[in-house]
Amino acid sequence: MADRVLFISWGSPVPGREEHGLEVFEEALGLYGRMQQDGRIESFDVVLLAPNASLGGYMELRGSAERLAAVREDEQFRRMLVSASLVVEDLQMVEGSTDAGIAGEVGMPRAPRGGGPPPAARPARPGAPSGGRGAGPPGRVRGLQVRPRQPGGGASSGACRDARTRRSA
Repeated sequence: MADRVLFISWGSPVPGREEHGLEVFEEALGLYGRMQQDGRIESFDVVLLAPNASLGGYMELRGSAERLAAVREDEQFRRMLVSASLVVEDLQMVEGSTDAGIAGEVGMPRAPRGGGPPPAARPARPGAPSGGRGAGPPGRVRGLQVRPRQPGGGASSGACRDARTRRSA
């Protein structure tokens, strides 16, 4: 079972290169299909996303760490990535873990990028309230200001109002 993924994403097509972009897309699908048949990858998925501000779609190759390392070094794969970089914006390739590989990643302590032991728990800021998630200045919860209820006020008394509307009220 695959424990690693190679996540390849892209943004918008480069204006004027859309037709060539379809050819590159079909070339990638053919290459990944052959890699799967040859056993060089376990599987792959293709996702085309609805129009949005940043991500046009992605392809996810699944396999072992060793197989995906070999894929990254494959000359055809590298040429295809160069072709893709000429027809889409924001082409990115990221390695990740999946399925059984997640268990190993989740339990693994993280070391600083420079190496060495994992960092100790970060001390609280001087003057910061103690407590866990959401600890902050009294009376504030994620952009909301909590005010005491007015006597006789019900749910509509404005006990909790968005801080942005509070400024104009």
